[in-house]
Amino acid sequence: MVSLTRTNPHLDRRKSALHVVLVRLFCSVLRELGYDTEPMLAEAGIHPASLDQPHGMLSLEQSVALFQIAMARTQRVDLGLEVAARFDLTLFGPLGVAVSTAPTVRDALHRWISYSRIYNRVTRYELREDADGGHLIFHELMHMGAARRLILDAALPVQMRVLESLGANLANIHIEIPGPAPHWGDVYSQFFRGRLVSCHSEAAIHIPQRELDKRCVAADPVAHQVACEKCDMLLRDYVGVDTTCRVRDALRATGLDRATLESIASGLAMSPRTLARQLAREGRTYQNVVDDHRKELALSWLKSTDKSLSTIALELGFTETSNFSRTFRRWFGETPSVFRKLLRSDEYSTGMNG
Repeated sequence: MVSLTRTNPHLDRRKSALHVVLVRLFCSVLRELGYDTEPMLAEAGIHPASLDQPHGMLSLEQSVALFQIAMARTQRVDLGLEVAARFDLTLFGPLGVAVSTAPTVRDALHRWISYSRIYNRVTRYELREDADGGHLIFHELMHMGAARRLILDAALPVQMRVLESLGANLANIHIEIPGPAPHWGDVYSQFFRGRLVSCHSEAAIHIPQRELDKRCVAADPVAHQVACEKCDMLLRDYVGVDTTCRVRDALRATGLDRATLESIASGLAMSPRTLARQLAREGRTYQNVVDDHRKELALSWLKSTDKSLSTIALELGFTETSNFSRTFRRWFGETPSVFRKLLRSDEYSTGMNG
């Protein structure tokens, strides 16, 4: 489910909010619909040249002003849907690769949640799971003023586009909207195949377990690892060292055999509850981060060392080599022995070095 939660409305509106690639997408949609964006940008105080910066960010104040102006000029209730319908993961370089090449839809969503902060600091997502399936929780990090409607209108359908690109069957996924049908409800089906349900609970995207378990259509563990390493670097450069990165560093320093939630939390000078809460704000759990670290080690050892499978299994915390092989196959779609050959082939070595 995607629930909408509010945060401090007094956050600095001059703070970096949206990556220029998102604003370029928005302007492209406006031009395609027949509107001149230059006057809108000028009125919002945005110089066109600023949109050409590879890693430029617009402030919340500039972003909100542009969205408000566009809403007033176009008078289109479906403007958020128009933007979401043109959303494409390829716009986002290593983020798009990290998400699309993940092993499963669940893994892809966790990567999306972690790395989308490179491009968007206005909102974030959180994936919760229970017996009914996955619930994608939506959080507002900055007060968006009159532009809130447009951003929220696009937020849920954008996630549907991400799920569709991963190979999820949208017929099995539905968006729940609290209260009566939204103002864009009548045109929703023109853009998306997922079901739209009006209800009295919180707004949500519900994803069945079988869709979360589904293998991504572009799954490629080597490309995924390279893209994730690049995204980790970008997070550190443009967002700062977050709790997830600190936990990963602590795991590398401590070793899996000695790492526990309590020991890692103590090493980071916080309680286990505080660590879990901070990871949840980044859309992660401690076990998610540990599992990612185990995958990273498995790939690294298979490619760069001659350790036996039984040794790798033991060092990763598996009591039986057969358990490791089954888990590895679930992660990457191949057995460790087959994958070792693939990782050392010319094709994959080139991909790792490129």
